[in-house]
Amino acid sequence: KIALLVSGASGMLLPRHLLGALTRRTDVSRLHLVVSKGASQVLFHELGRDRTGAEALVDSAQLPAAARAKVVVHRDSELDAPISSGSYRLAGTLVLPCSSGTLGALATGSATTLLHRAGAVALKERWPL
Repeated sequence: KIALLVSGASGMLLPRHLLGALTRRTDVSRLHLVVSKGASQVLFHELGRDRTGAEALVDSAQLPAAARAKVVVHRDSELDAPISSGSYRLAGTLVLPCSSGTLGALATGSATTLLHRAGAVALKERWPL
């Protein structure tokens, strides 16, 4: 199980390609995806989608059905998602791209969103981040 956290920095092609690569791997059973509000806006501008958010990112990756079935989309406001707790073990957490605001929140432990919370849990639990 992997978490892919997409924050508002430029570079939406990166998480789109990573999403495709990770979901096609046989050793990845579940990919938890969180897209911040800022990332949603950048996604709209960079990928030219008529929608924003995590679903637009998943759609743009054009995943086969088996790969798409591995993706669990969470709203950034969904603080009760399983990835917000250390009791839900993840093999790794990726933040891509990582905005300076997200980097600052992770560095200081300021966890006001699911994206920040999931990153903070990875740090607290000493999981790969």
